[in-house]
Amino acid sequence: MPASCGRKKKGKGTEDLNLVVDANISGYAVNTLKSAEHEVLWMADLSGDKTDKEALEYARKRDAVFVTADADFGENWIDATKPHPPIVRLVGVPPLMQGEALKTLVELQGDRLVPGVVLTGGKNVDD
Repeated sequence: MPASCGRKKKGKGTEDLNLVVDANISGYAVNTLKSAEHEVLWMADLSGDKTDKEALEYARKRDAVFVTADADFGENWIDATKPHPPIVRLVGVPPLMQGEALKTLVELQGDRLVPGVVLTGGKNVDD
């Protein structure tokens, strides 16, 4: 998995992200991310329920960052010895604020989104 996982050059030194977004992230947030010119696959748009492992596999196959609202996503089954796509966990953020929170998180921490990283942001993440 390349170190540039989930990134595509937009020009002038900026990058858009390739994102696979869990169904538990609001449609409002998905639209906000698309408006920011990120490439977004929303799991809720796919037919049938997908397990967490299947959703992460979608991200891996697409060389994408996986975004979820599950505070404990993958803690019990991700194998730390094998690379996985970058994961962003957005915790405790109301649905109508998720889009802006994700945009801000990506702008401030996007350079940390490399394979094997789990980045958690949101309200009370230290609790």
